[in-house]
Amino acid sequence: MGRSRVGGSVPKAAHDGASRRLLTSASGAYRAPSRLPLLVIEDEILLVTQLRCALEVECEPVFVDSKREARRLIPSRPWRGIMVDVGLTDGDGTRLLPLIREHHPEIPVIVMTGAENAALSHAAFRQRARFLTKPLPLGWLRVLIDEMLGVGAPRSLRLTLEVLGLTPAEVLVVTRLASGATAAETAAALSVSPTTIRTQCASVYRRLGVNSLVEALSVAAGWRARG
Repeated sequence: MGRSRVGGSVPKAAHDGASRRLLTSASGAYRAPSRLPLLVIEDEILLVTQLRCALEVECEPVFVDSKREARRLIPSRPWRGIMVDVGLTDGDGTRLLPLIREHHPEIPVIVMTGAENAALSHAAFRQRARFLTKPLPLGWLRVLIDEMLGVGAPRSLRLTLEVLGLTPAEVLVVTRLASGATAAETAAALSVSPTTIRTQCASVYRRLGVNSLVEALSVAAGWRARG
């Protein structure tokens, strides 16, 4: 309850200054718009307005608010990326993931939700989709746009783990372990107990739907290759 749904077209948001800042690269150079089709399956009008403002400068966003309409559009044309909400009015948006991957095996796919849900996040990762909780950070939207265009700078392990939704503490633990430090050394360096390190690792494995650090780093490597 309390959600505003998308009903027909949404008035175009005129925030050119904010969009220009969002699309400015780390070097400070503003990238000229490049029209690319992006499908956004979302029924929350405030988020639709935010995404329209952020994306329309660079992409060609197409917004729909139901699974029924999405099923019609997904196979209808090439898409450079698809963003889908979990809580659509006509059901769970993750049910669209197999159809998306059937027709678009390699494109970036983002699953959005208002609450953490381990089962849904695992469903997303199995289809090589990102699982993000709202509100979506504007900095992350820049990463998405760069990825769709294939112009992003090489992504560090730290940034990749952040994009995958790990907490700052989890990112710190994984990056230290990935550098070759043992769990005991990592615990000493962070002034925490080894039990805390094991708890953090278990949380990372649940979040990514894996069973070990090697598998977690493999997932991260796959996303880094796509950046």
